[in-house]
Amino acid sequence: MNKGSILPLLLLSSFLFAACGTKSGVQNSATLSPLDSVSQLLAIEPNNADLLCKRSRIYLEKGELTAAKVDISKAIIADSTKADYYPILADIYMALKQPAGAKVALEKCIEVNPKHLEGLNKLAEFNLFLRNYKETITLADRALQVDVHNAKSYFIKGFAFMEAGDTNKAINSMQTAVEQNPDYYEAYLQLGLLFSAKKSKLAINYFNNASQLQPSNIEPYYNLGMFYQNLGQYDKAAESYQLLLKLNQKDADTHYNLGYIDFLYKKSYESAIQHFTDAILNDKKMAKAVYMRGLCYEALNRTDKAKVEYAFALQVDSSFELAARANKRLLGLK
Repeated sequence: MNKGSILPLLLLSSFLFAACGTKSGVQNSATLSPLDSVSQLLAIEPNNADLLCKRSRIYLEKGELTAAKVDISKAIIADSTKADYYPILADIYMALKQPAGAKVALEKCIEVNPKHLEGLNKLAEFNLFLRNYKETITLADRALQVDVHNAKSYFIKGFAFMEAGDTNKAINSMQTAVEQNPDYYEAYLQLGLLFSAKKSKLAINYFNNASQLQPSNIEPYYNLGMFYQNLGQYDKAAESYQLLLKLNQKDADTHYNLGYIDFLYKKSYESAIQHFTDAILNDKKMAKAVYMRGLCYEALNRTDKAKVEYAFALQVDSSFELAARANKRLLGLK
């Protein structure tokens, strides 16, 4: 399983809050929180749209969605011609799990300002979320007409092409995204995944670039490990997985993969058992790790322990057919 390869949820995680300026010249007290400072100014200017926008953003960041929606709605009532306000309303609707409201807000944004870059990109992301790839690409192209150097638009196009199955166009768009923004972590990660699928060693460079940009993120290490594992380069795969475990000792998938390599390719059954045990400790529902631990015990001729493991795997997942077959085999049943 690839980490970081599923992005229809992109809309929920990558929306950027719209910037809201304030025209007020009143200085905030250093002792007040940002929320209290803005609220104090609004007590003086209750209909100041920019201040309402700013407080809405603060509420949204704090997860106080009802208050955020009230303030941005007031801001829009006060000045419906300010396109910057609508993406914030869209963010709030998405956080409230009301995508229809987000769509209306974003469409209103680009109706007010057809060249609003953030609005175009977010509406493109929204269509990506709905898997409307043609409309996604159309909107991203409109955004690029506003700013041909906008890396986000290329990334959105690339992801739409990838989801639609056009790997070459996906790669071209993602590469343009990193040309425009050399610090674009997510684009490097997706390029790594795209080249991994082609079994191209170019994937290594892209995963390494991603890990250099975000050294504490486990995704590049995991996917690089999977790349090497799929190529049969098990020592390099294990090395990448071990680097990941230095960041997150509790990653069950990584322990499972290390156990799988030890079992199937290195025949190091005791070591494999330890990795499968670590996987189970960190994901008690990982029936496949229990099953693999049973196979290890069976390979060590410890059939009594293997029987226990297969029964345990079925207890975790009653539909696990491989465990059921192994259990019947050891019990002498057909």
